[in-house]
Amino acid sequence: MNARDESPRRRSGRASRRAPVRLTGRRATPGAPGSATYTGRHPPVATRVHLLRFGPSSLDEHAIDADTALRLAAKPGEQLTWIDVVGLADDAFLSELGRALGLHPLWMEDIANVGQRPKHESVDEALLVVMRSLRVADGPEPAGLEAEQVSIVVRPGLVVTFQERPGDPFDAVRARIRRPGSRLRSSGPDYLAYALVDTVVEEAFALLERYGDAIAELEDEAFRRPSPAHLQRIHALRMDALQLRRTVWPTRDLLAGLLRDDTSLLGRETRTFLGDVHDHAVQAVDAVETLRELLSGLQESTLSTLSFRMNEVMKVLTVISTIFIPLTFLVGVYGMNFEHMPELGWRWAYPTLWLAMIALALGLAEGFRRRGWW
Repeated sequence: MNARDESPRRRSGRASRRAPVRLTGRRATPGAPGSATYTGRHPPVATRVHLLRFGPSSLDEHAIDADTALRLAAKPGEQLTWIDVVGLADDAFLSELGRALGLHPLWMEDIANVGQRPKHESVDEALLVVMRSLRVADGPEPAGLEAEQVSIVVRPGLVVTFQERPGDPFDAVRARIRRPGSRLRSSGPDYLAYALVDTVVEEAFALLERYGDAIAELEDEAFRRPSPAHLQRIHALRMDALQLRRTVWPTRDLLAGLLRDDTSLLGRETRTFLGDVHDHAVQAVDAVETLRELLSGLQESTLSTLSFRMNEVMKVLTVISTIFIPLTFLVGVYGMNFEHMPELGWRWAYPTLWLAMIALALGLAEGFRRRGWW
């Protein structure tokens, strides 16, 4: 039995399985198992920690140092505390934070070892949720997706989020927290975790809408004047749709596992909200499949249109070549240097040859026209 089998973690079906390394782009873990070593493809950034402590009538928001983060992680206090860690390059800080939170070292390994399949794990009074956040490059149309792992740890009175780099979809959640009287201000850590998970799932719908608009524009252009450049753009969109599928499908399984988990950290009302998020994830899966089918159909129709236009060009060239083949034969015959050719001595031989060639060309052209080849 290895170290993972001996761990006290409780996994939840498909949502907790590790994805194969070569399919997810995850690199081999340097160091010993359980080491919180960042393995992402993005350049590591300096670790920054942001604090939000709030209640129904109070709000404390500011950046904090590592010592303060460790102290609050160990004893969050009476108010709900949200610690947002951006940048996973500081291995020592992550390990100390994991110990302060009372997390198993393998959980910290999963947090720092980005590229995990979306999943959740729970034990005692701790819950870990790992998700994938997708970003699209700015521009007139989608220009490629970049995935980032977002990890959420939930403990009584405390939520800790881990991100690879600055920039996230959680600004709407922060705005709701800053608004007096909002539900988040009077709810527990499970509702805050739900709001964060819901924001990541809703992010997929924004991407799907943007890709749908791009496909509509591309479809119109491809039918009016297709070109190999359209095929390249379709291929790029298909690669993005594949990445969307690899994110949305396991997210649906993650949410289904959360609903089945009997952890005490998720209240009954929060489970109802998570059920709604699961429904949204199912809708996103259907939308992704529809998107892939649209792209496959668009690629096939573009290839067919390009082939049809190429066939039309080849048909015209073939007709022209067929008309000139007998003319070339006649010119070649009378271009031979033989002395005894009776036609060369006739007075009307030259205009007669021209008339014959013109009549032959017109006759062939008319024959092609009647058959619909011209």
